[in-house]
Amino acid sequence: MAEDLRSAVASGARAFTANADVALVIEQYARGFVKAFSNLQTQCPGLVNLFYSGFNWDDEQGRTMLEALKYAVQHGEFPDGYLAINFIKSNNFSEEMKATFRRMNTTAEFENKIHLR
Repeated sequence: MAEDLRSAVASGARAFTANADVALVIEQYARGFVKAFSNLQTQCPGLVNLFYSGFNWDDEQGRTMLEALKYAVQHGEFPDGYLAINFIKSNNFSEEMKATFRRMNTTAEFENKIHLR
């Protein structure tokens, strides 16, 4: 996301009052993104599952999602326990990509933070 925004500003596709604000905007977006995932249960009591199903995502979108989730896990505390994210079954991921998602569930990185389904 950060690189996309920097590129858009550089190309003129996006503009800010002062283009130097792009770093501040990226920081704010990143902070909001991490908070949305790591504190979801605090923000939405009783919600422990997110569903990203039926979007017809392929492996490229799966890799993007996985990188985004890794970022959230690396920067978030997840004080409410793990968050289940349901998106493996109802998209168009290859069996190899599905196996990659399942392997992430067994890593110390994702333990007690995010569980991919």
